[in-house]
Amino acid sequence: MERLEQRITELERRASRYRNALVLLVVGMCGVAVVGATNRSLYGIDEDGIITGKTLYLVNDEGKLAVGLGSDDGGNGMLHVYSITGELLMALGEGANGFQIQGYNKTGEGVVQLTADDYGNGVVGAFNRKGMGRTLIPGP
Repeated sequence: MERLEQRITELERRASRYRNALVLLVVGMCGVAVVGATNRSLYGIDEDGIITGKTLYLVNDEGKLAVGLGSDDGGNGMLHVYSITGELLMALGEGANGFQIQGYNKTGEGVVQLTADDYGNGVVGAFNRKGMGRTLIPGP
């Protein structure tokens, strides 16, 4: 009788192991199906080696942010360049009337601005760290 109880206990353990293995197999297969069903043309690497995604950050050897590529809330492209200390040095993106490039000093104050005015003409601004400066606007 004792031998029979041992055999039944062993069969119950084996059935439990098989049930757990089956659950893991089903979960693994679902994971493979989900990964395989993702749209690689939207994000990832395509056949030509082109990488697509929403944002790309590049870091330097110290692990600090060096360059950021992405889009603003309106979907326009943005480029940010950072110093070795992590301060924003340059921002390139969309302004109110087209492009806008802003340059910052080592303490983060905006000192240079290139943009377009309401008529599509180029505007150059140069400022000191307190925001005082001049703007060059093309004449008529």
